[in-house]
Amino acid sequence: MINNSWGDCDTALHLWFNDSVTAWRAAGIVPIFSSGNTSNCGYTQAFCGSGGNPGRYSGVISVGATDSNDNIGNFSLWGPTDDPTSADGIKPDLSAPGVNIRSAISSGDASYYAADGTSMAAPHVAGVVALLLSANQSLIGQVDQIEQILEQSALPRALVTACGNEGVGNVPNNAFGKGSVDAYAAALAAHNSDLGWLSASKLVGAIPAGQQETIVLSFDAQLRTDGEFSAQLSIHLRDSGGDETISAPVTFVIGAPTPSPTSTLVPTETATATVTATATQTKTATATSTTADMPSPTSTLTASASPTPRMTPSSTPMPRRPISAMPPNWSVYLPMLER
Repeated sequence: MINNSWGDCDTALHLWFNDSVTAWRAAGIVPIFSSGNTSNCGYTQAFCGSGGNPGRYSGVISVGATDSNDNIGNFSLWGPTDDPTSADGIKPDLSAPGVNIRSAISSGDASYYAADGTSMAAPHVAGVVALLLSANQSLIGQVDQIEQILEQSALPRALVTACGNEGVGNVPNNAFGKGSVDAYAAALAAHNSDLGWLSASKLVGAIPAGQQETIVLSFDAQLRTDGEFSAQLSIHLRDSGGDETISAPVTFVIGAPTPSPTSTLVPTETATATVTATATQTKTATATSTTADMPSPTSTLTASASPTPRMTPSSTPMPRRPISAMPPNWSVYLPMLER
């Protein structure tokens, strides 16, 4: 990745650096930029569309700054972007610590000071990207997938900016973006990420008590010899009180038909399994697998996720973090496939 704690103060899209960004992405390099600061641009406060270039580009990860209470820094510039290639116009993409950050300073080899700025925030995201690549080296060069993991695992933070393009409940928004970066959740999702032959539609998320989350698993049988393949799907639950794991076996067979609970594939087909996790107020967990009378090579796994009564509904902030939406409390673990 390349961290870029710099940018201009233009309030309109200018693609003067876009060729470099495009080249970086083509080379598998993650481009990370600070969203900009009011003090650098002579603004008295952030306003809609105040973020500069190249942070405005849809092809970069733009980062806003938060304080120790996960509130947005009053100097951190806002989106949206006017880049027509952006899917939703939201900028910055993420936010990270950028208020009162201890940093080295050029006054001496052993000199440090406390600094504010999105230039402090962007390196935090760069550090998390490095952590993801360490957790799963197969992610090296996979810029789109890294972005997806960062955004899906972020802690959602609501803020009314009145910029006109924000999500339901003002998440995402043009101050925090998709939310505050969560290094633990992102690294866990990276570790459990797509293995090529076994992938999940979603790797991390939040399940409020009494609701469900559906994860679609896909097994790619192409270029694989006949035989039986099995893996152990684990749904890892976490909240302020501790961790818990729900496991369910997944078995796929390439070649001759095999009795339930397996799926029969030919080497050019892809099998899909759907896992539904339900947040309950019990400590029990079950996992079943059935394929009887199904016309396609599909297994359906139903796992009842088992958070204890400490599970916090989405309308209630989690202890220790003054956030306005529920942080991720589950993730999917895809271990190595065994044969």
